[in-house]
Amino acid sequence: MINLYHVKFLSPFHVGNRIGSIDYTDSYIHSDTLASAIIDTACTLYEDASVLMEQLRISSVFYCVKDEKKLTYTVPTPYFFPRKGREGDISGLKKFKKRGFITLDELNDWLKGTLTPETFNEGFNLFTTDTRISAVIDRQTGAASPYTRAAVHVNPNVEGYFLADIPEESVQMLEASLNLLAYRGIGGDKTSGYGQVEFIKQSTIPDAFLNQTGSRYYTLSLYHPEKKEIEKVTPDCSYKLEKRSYWFKEGTLTDRYTFFREGSLFDFKPEGRDIVLESPSKKIIKGKPFCMGVL
Repeated sequence: MINLYHVKFLSPFHVGNRIGSIDYTDSYIHSDTLASAIIDTACTLYEDASVLMEQLRISSVFYCVKDEKKLTYTVPTPYFFPRKGREGDISGLKKFKKRGFITLDELNDWLKGTLTPETFNEGFNLFTTDTRISAVIDRQTGAASPYTRAAVHVNPNVEGYFLADIPEESVQMLEASLNLLAYRGIGGDKTSGYGQVEFIKQSTIPDAFLNQTGSRYYTLSLYHPEKKEIEKVTPDCSYKLEKRSYWFKEGTLTDRYTFFREGSLFDFKPEGRDIVLESPSKKIIKGKPFCMGVL
């Protein structure tokens, strides 16, 4: 059962990236970060959250733009030039790759090869990123040690959104976890007020998000493949890789794991696998992808 939730950002947010420094932040919340936060809150609320932990497939948090007439959903820009661009002069198409997000309509035209520089808009002003100076005060000496941290500020007419595929009997567990997560906050620097959000379930879901079959599959989340799936990846697939590692609550850092990034395109249906870590405490990293079936 697919559910759509909007994310109203009540404050800036900070999420770690591959560099691992608080001086930098990713521009959106990846599916593994969101899923880990949901699972952690579910385990706080429920004695047995195994169904949610095992069966949840969730997208990353992308952006939608609201105006008086319509709601426009954006998705990650694919990693290849539109077909017509690959057949001839691509100079007019280079601006396509400069945008991190495109609309669902543009994605459809992109995949069909009908997108042109004339029909491709200049994009939306979704967010800004800044870096601020803070300080840690030594409790014994009172000396201040300055440091910088980065944060994303989502624009007023923009909300986040994500999709969750979960059995119907577990939707109540998911939404109870989201209520607690909204109270806790998401991402880093929550004690400084960052990552304050509100989750709003949507009654209407665009048809494109509901399409789970197609000749190709477009990922809206990070994807950690089974070994047998790697053999299916052909030159016709389009993707980028992301290496990520994780902290246990005890302060132990895991090894780095490789994922296909959001916006990857495959000519087979990805199934993926979760990463289950048992030491020093159990941790489940969601590697099962949320995909759209496309042309």
